[in-house]
Amino acid sequence: MGCSFKSLDLLFPRLCLQCEAKLSNTQTLFCTECLGQLSLIERQERCPCCFAETSGVCTRCRTRRVVIKRQTAACPRFGPAYTLLSYLKKGHIQWLSSAVSLMVLQWATLKWQRPDLIVPLPFSHFAPHERELSLLLARQIAQLIDCPWAPLLRASFDGRAFLEKGVFQSRYSLRRRHGVFPDGKQRLMLVALELSDEKLRAAAEALQHGFPQEICALAFVAE
Repeated sequence: MGCSFKSLDLLFPRLCLQCEAKLSNTQTLFCTECLGQLSLIERQERCPCCFAETSGVCTRCRTRRVVIKRQTAACPRFGPAYTLLSYLKKGHIQWLSSAVSLMVLQWATLKWQRPDLIVPLPFSHFAPHERELSLLLARQIAQLIDCPWAPLLRASFDGRAFLEKGVFQSRYSLRRRHGVFPDGKQRLMLVALELSDEKLRAAAEALQHGFPQEICALAFVAE
């Protein structure tokens, strides 16, 4: 004799991912209280170039070459947003659409111009699950804002950084080197789950070899 969904809920009730409170029939990931903490970051006190917490363009961005015209994240790196990020990185990709919705909402709130192409921040072969997640992220965002996407970048282990600094990190390169954007009119938007100025900037520098018009970046959670 099989169990009904109702009896399964009694035996294994659905719990809030953040506080583990029991969810109602209309709730999916978070309870009402935790859902209220899932708000978008306001850009007023953020650097428009690197998204650091400061008023106006930060000192660092004033003294370095512009690679990314603007970048932003949807949510702060704590509370329900960080919990959702953790579950996504553990393989619960069925909840990715929730993060995507918040990212697109932030994009629409800021009234950014629709890009000509969305490019996912790639991962090295050491992280095959995260590579799949980054491709799915770009695909879902592209569908929501009606824009094409393409995995233009590849990531590989940066052996030099490991030998010189003792750190594990990726280096990025274009899958096609020259003439990717021969007319120079493409606006690209890098997308990632986490806003890492160092990684996004390195990826943008690789994209610049294709001569795009401009590059912006959109992430789910801030640094």
